[in-house]
Amino acid sequence: MLGSSGIRIDLPKDQFYLGDLISGTIFLELDRSIGARNLRIALNCTLRSLKRETLLFQEVKILDDSKQFEGGIRIYPFTISIPDLRKVDKLEQGFALLKLSDDEIYDLVNWTLIASLDIPNSPDLTVVKSISIRASA
Repeated sequence: MLGSSGIRIDLPKDQFYLGDLISGTIFLELDRSIGARNLRIALNCTLRSLKRETLLFQEVKILDDSKQFEGGIRIYPFTISIPDLRKVDKLEQGFALLKLSDDEIYDLVNWTLIASLDIPNSPDLTVVKSISIRASA
């Protein structure tokens, strides 16, 4: 277990738009050296309807595939693209009304960035950050 270790995502702004690039920084603080598979960042878009929950989009980027991560603070810049969803009817504060089929309307879209240090045989060190994405300026 990692005592005072932590991970956080910093973004230079709070509002993004479909088609934008998100540039940010992951701060990884480890209280000791640890073996890990990699450090990754993912952008997820999850749709919810009365019938189901669907992961519409996920892009994962590996930021560091080291086998040994040294203790201390490490800084990892990243850039990840937001897809331009053409079927958006309304998008406000990260939530949207989408109609993907004739019989089902998705009433909630949740966008998240997830940074994770993949640690074998142990819980991953993970942070989830909700982000706000609008259709246009």
